[in-house]
Amino acid sequence: VALVMRGVAEKETVVVEEKQIDTELDRIAQRYDDKETKARIYAPEYREYTEQMLKNRKVIELLRGIVVR
Repeated sequence: VALVMRGVAEKETVVVEEKQIDTELDRIAQRYDDKETKARIYAPEYREYTEQMLKNRKVIELLRGIVVR
């Protein structure tokens, strides 16, 4: 499924803006008080994960729009 999602995102040029990633990371970080956890949330690896998650959401929205038509 992940390969198909990535393929659709690439073919349809689904892009996630840096601001969207920042907003999502900030939203997640608000749930935690300790600095160590917040540092992990803002780590490059988690940022990449968050970008892919947001991209997957956009692909699902795109596919829903195609199916609902």
